[in-house]
Amino acid sequence: MIIILATGCQNNDPEPIDWTPTLLGKGDLKVIIGFQDTWIITKQNQSEWNNSWVNTLNSQNIGVLETNIDWDKYQILILVDGLKGSVGYGIEIISVTENETNLAITVEHNSPSLSSQKEVTQPYCIVKLPISSKPIIFEHKSPSPYIYPSLIGRGILKGNGGIPKQDITITNQTDWINLLTQMNLDADINLIEYYPKIDFEKFIVIATFEKFDCVYPGCPNRYIDITDIIENETNIGVIVQNLFVVLGEGYPQPFHIVQIPKTNKPIVFEHK
Repeated sequence: MIIILATGCQNNDPEPIDWTPTLLGKGDLKVIIGFQDTWIITKQNQSEWNNSWVNTLNSQNIGVLETNIDWDKYQILILVDGLKGSVGYGIEIISVTENETNLAITVEHNSPSLSSQKEVTQPYCIVKLPISSKPIIFEHKSPSPYIYPSLIGRGILKGNGGIPKQDITITNQTDWINLLTQMNLDADINLIEYYPKIDFEKFIVIATFEKFDCVYPGCPNRYIDITDIIENETNIGVIVQNLFVVLGEGYPQPFHIVQIPKTNKPIVFEHK
């Protein structure tokens, strides 16, 4: 009986295993390569890897990546942070843990502690991991007082729907659907179906819209960027900047929408 009871109390779940990723490169991108924040590259051939990433990054004089990857044994994880208005930012993997059902990766987004040189940058980090069929889940962190904003949407509307230049804080599903409905007038997809339902018991939505006039056909597509969210003693400060400009046709209206953990502090926007 004692043996049976002891056996029945045993936990047969495997213990989590901590992995140590191999760092291939980290720093600031000197040109903008895209706005996706995570690339996971597996089963790529060597030519694709060299042409798509090694040559691109080497051309920016930011370090030589490993050029010979055994794609049957390893996968490449590329993290790219959002646009920043100064140097001194960084992004890095602080832990990789293999659990029974997934591979859990904790990512830290670091910000400069003091005012830094003004320059448009995009922090990146590239590591090599053993290949695995388990899904990868991410947890993003920022050291206090910075708050990591989870991206909901970033892009350009056609500028015909009458959304004024404004900053918005949304705390309920009704206001969120109303905003998406108005944005649909200018979008090429149904935003209500495309964007996820927000859990407003846990999160709030922060949105910023730019609005400006231009003369056809030379209209600057001026992207708008929420670059920092900082928790102060009495409020949550949101830093908004215009960092990336290209020329295009039409009357574009940039927007940037993120979610952060729910807070009772007022949201205060600052445009730089």
